[in-house]
Amino acid sequence: MRSMKRTLKERMNIINESLMSNMHDEKLEAMLKARHIEPARPDLAQRIILKAQNHSHESHRAVSTANFTLSPSAMRGARDTDR
Repeated sequence: MRSMKRTLKERMNIINESLMSNMHDEKLEAMLKARHIEPARPDLAQRIILKAQNHSHESHRAVSTANFTLSPSAMRGARDTDR
């Protein structure tokens, strides 16, 4: 019979969890509504490409500063074998 009935403490815990979940949902909703969203600028694709190219050049430069230079394909191969 005990397994069928919940104690007052168990019922209060369920109610508390439900209230906390609702409060969390309301807080998240308010944060999402408060976000300032603006459309992407027309040059977004170009900025992404430039950033990727700069990152690639910086990676190559870091390896090239030693007494040897690895080609980008050799660097990719070295990274693949580390996994």
